[in-house]
Amino acid sequence: MQLFIIGNGFDLYTGYKTSYKDFKDFLIDNEFQYRIGDSTLLDILTTDDDFEFWKNFEEKLSELPLDTVSYGYTENDTRQNSIIIDNIYNISKELYSLLQNALSDFIAEATKERRTAKEIFLGLFKTNDKFISFNYSLTLEKIYHISDNNIFHLHGICNPMREDEDNESIIFGHSGNIPDYLYADRLYDEENTLEYTKAKVREALTKTLEIIEFERFMGNISQYEEIQIIGHSLGLVDERYFEKINTSKTKKITYWQYISNSLNETEIITKLKRLFNRVRCEILYYDETGIQNVVEVR
Repeated sequence: MQLFIIGNGFDLYTGYKTSYKDFKDFLIDNEFQYRIGDSTLLDILTTDDDFEFWKNFEEKLSELPLDTVSYGYTENDTRQNSIIIDNIYNISKELYSLLQNALSDFIAEATKERRTAKEIFLGLFKTNDKFISFNYSLTLEKIYHISDNNIFHLHGICNPMREDEDNESIIFGHSGNIPDYLYADRLYDEENTLEYTKAKVREALTKTLEIIEFERFMGNISQYEEIQIIGHSLGLVDERYFEKINTSKTKKITYWQYISNSLNETEIITKLKRLFNRVRCEILYYDETGIQNVVEVR
């Protein structure tokens, strides 16, 4: 039996446009559908470094500047400042829920068309294998016909709701690694000041980790002949999950690495050595034509 850990790269390889850059495009097309007061979700998520923010969306939520929604704040206009602070306070209360709904709608839209299962995976998945998916989609069930009894959707699934409902199953957010100048230092400020209120927004976007559920579904790790990680970037926000498979009882980890122009092989190997220093580990390189190479991490 094998354990597969599935990330968004798996859906992308299957042919779905589910990157966070695609999410941004979805928000542009539906800008006024997602708003808090006078602020749209795009307003709230505006940053100076647009490329880097959407590339590392979840972790970059910890550094959300909120400059657009605080525009017009000055030391001398008490009434205007109070309005701005109240608006940001409301954002801190409603932003997580709004993002849940937007992400769910986005994934439902992005994956609504049926894709053909990729040949590279058809002979790989066996009846008794288990799957932990970090994705909100139902690609494993719908395209690869994996039994839902064998799948744990760690971060919930997309489930478009009626307009008067919220989708509370979606889990996302940053790791809690908020720079002090944006968070801890600011919480010593007087309440209801601009920077204090901004810090509360960033705090509200911290991801809730499902470590106990992860371990419960996985069970005894020694039962797996191999753990295969497909389409996951091993980002900081999810590292605590991967600590749970870095054990002497783990027989083998295979990390699937898609070959692209931006591939930094040294960076990948360094990360794998750090995360899985107690386990025999291999990198499987693949592209649109199939598996190209397998390299042992030393």
